[in-house]
Order: sequence, then structure tokens, then C-alpha cells
Amino acid sequence: MRPNTSTSVLLTLVAASNFIVAARAASTLQCFGDGAKICYAATPTSYNGTTVDMLIKTTVRAGWISIGIGAGMDATDMIFAWPTIEPIDNLATWNLVRRWSTGYSKPDFAPEQNLQLISTTELPDEHGYHHLVVRRPVASSGTGRAADKQLVDTDMDMSWAVYESGFRTVSLASFPSHDSAGRFQYNSLKWGSADAISQLMATTATTTVTPLPAMVPRKTSLVVHACCMASAMTFWGPMNVFFARYLKFLVGPGWYHLHAGGIAIPMLLLAATGVSSVASTSVVHFSTNHSKVAITVLSCTLLQATAGAITFRSIVDRRTRTRFTMLARMLHRRLGYLVVCGAIVTMCLGHIMLGSNSIIFGLNITWVSLIACAFVVAEVYRRKALRAAMEDTNLLLASAAASPTK
Repeated sequence: MRPNTSTSVLLTLVAASNFIVAARAASTLQCFGDGAKICYAATPTSYNGTTVDMLIKTTVRAGWISIGIGAGMDATDMIFAWPTIEPIDNLATWNLVRRWSTGYSKPDFAPEQNLQLISTTELPDEHGYHHLVVRRPVASSGTGRAADKQLVDTDMDMSWAVYESGFRTVSLASFPSHDSAGRFQYNSLKWGSADAISQLMATTATTTVTPLPAMVPRKTSLVVHACCMASAMTFWGPMNVFFARYLKFLVGPGWYHLHAGGIAIPMLLLAATGVSSVASTSVVHFSTNHSKVAITVLSCTLLQATAGAITFRSIVDRRTRTRFTMLARMLHRRLGYLVVCGAIVTMCLGHIMLGSNSIIFGLNITWVSLIACAFVVAEVYRRKALRAAMEDTNLLLASAAASPTK
């Protein structure tokens, strides 16, 4: 019996198409991070192009992962996912949220949570990966915001991020800063078969690709920024104010030179802080409350230092003492307190913006509280000393004015 030629050809074509789909699926899956911690693939849900199914594979079980439509953090439409692990059976329940990143700060909630979690795996597969399938509309929400991204049929700039230190608890409101991040390009609307996602989930050929140049590493710059800011604003700044108000009488006439040198140190640290900020962030970053207050504090610091120099000149040369120099003296003193208080507010806003570790935040607040207590105690003793000196002066004046007794 002769085989049916048309049937053989049809079976051959079907087998070839299945092989092409599987091969294409394997090559479409892109993985990133050390050890390929997160992988991404996408295909249109149906041929009408209204929704896209995104496959995210990850080895992260303590932390969060993110895939963003956008090249960085300036204007990116982000998918955040994190697992909640059951303590008894060790099963993972995955949580999903859509956020908009508009700068180097904690991404905001998107007004429209138009993501649908189609399927997840409670336990990792034999390669250690959890599988998440997320469905997203192709069209944006129509808000006109730069971070509200629409998918188009071309290679688009995208980004990935991972937090896996596991030291902090991840929740809907708490997202610690990522451990690693990068960029890549992907066409999520490229034609795929109806079972492309199933093919991608089944394949083990997770090819790790070389992504585009990674986003500017911010860990080092953030550490430099935080250390310089903390040193300048929660140590040198308050110590200079403390010295000028309470300790200058112990030093003598040379106190100003020590005070001026003490001001130069935080000024240099603030300059390093500004350089680290500009080097690792974009202009968008300077629209945050933290940045606005920090720039205001820096401006007040420069003004306060200038007023201090004018004040010292009037002290050295009494002939230059005028109403202007008296105003500069008052401005220097008042701005000193304003700068210290503004620095504390800046520090708190920075912690909140980055979602800092609560222990670090708590230690910083404790240190600031100790400084405040030191100011209160010193002010109490200063006022007691002034009151005692005033009483002694009044007694001397009264004694001098009294008639001599025979």
C-alpha cells in the first residue's frame, strides 16, 4: 500500500512548524542578572493585538522582581511581583502590582491596575524557577503621563530589577531598593503561536543574553551620598552650631577660625553629596521633595556662611559695624538653626524616598534625638549661667551704687 503523499507532507509541515515554534520560543526567552535570576518573554494573547501575555521566570523567593517598559527609572511602566511564602508548606503565593517610575525614587502606584495574573507556580521547577504569566493590555491608560507606556510592534527599550537580599519584608507599601538592575530590548508584539507561552514555560533552553549597557550603578553613589549627607548634616553641622553657641567662650579669641574650619568641612561634604547625586541621577530626580528641600538647605548653608564672614569682619573691626552687619549677624544665627532642622527633614525624606531599612532609619533618628537632647541640656545650663551672671552683675552694681558705711 502506497503512503498518502499529501498526508506525509502535511505531517512533515506540522512537525516542522512545531519545531520552529519550540525553537523560536526557546530563543525568545531572555534571562538577566547573576545566575539568570529573572527571565522574560512575551507574545500577543490573540491575533487581534489587544492584550499581551508576559512570561516571567525567576529564582527569587525572598524579595521582589520587576519588568519595566522603559529604559530606566525616568519614565517606566513597571510590573512588580513578589512572593508570600507559607511557613508550613513553603508554597509561594505571588502578588502583582503595576507602578509608574518617574525618577530615582520609589515608583508610584499606577492609577489603573490593568494587570491580570493568569497563572503562577507555587513551587519552583527542577531548574529552580517560578513561572508567572501576566496579561497586560497593549494600549496605555490614556493618561498622557510619560510613564504610561503603550506597547508597539518593534524592539522597545525595557528594564529589569531584582531585590533578593531577603533582609527586609516586601509588601504592597514596602519596596526596598533593588540589588541589581539593567536594560534590554524586546518586541512583545512579535507574532507568536497560540501556545507560545506554554512552549516557553516548558523549554529549558533559557538563553542568557547580553543586555544593553546597564543603568548607572547607584549603590556606590548612594552610599557616598548618604555618608556625606549624614556626616555633614547630622554631625559637623550641629557640632558647629553647638560650638559657636556654647563652647566658644572656652576657646578664646581664636574660636572663629575653628568655627570657620568646621563649616568648611560640611561644605566640602555637601559638594561631594551634590556631585554623587548629579553623577548617578537625571534631572527628573531633582523634582522630588527630598531634592527640593536638600537644594534649599544647601542654598541656606551658603547664605549662612556668607553672613558669618560678614559678621566676623564686624567683630574684628568695629568700624565696619553697621545695621547691615548686625542684620548679617542675626541672619547667620537664625539660618544656622534653620539649616540644622532642614537637614533633618532632608534626611527623613531621603530615607522615605528610598524605602530605607527601618533599623538604619531608626538609628539615624536616635542619633538626631541625642543631638537634640544635647542642645536642650546645653541651653538649660547656658541660661542658668547667664541668669547667675546677671544676678552677680546686679549685686555688684547695687553694691557700687550703695553709700559707703561708716
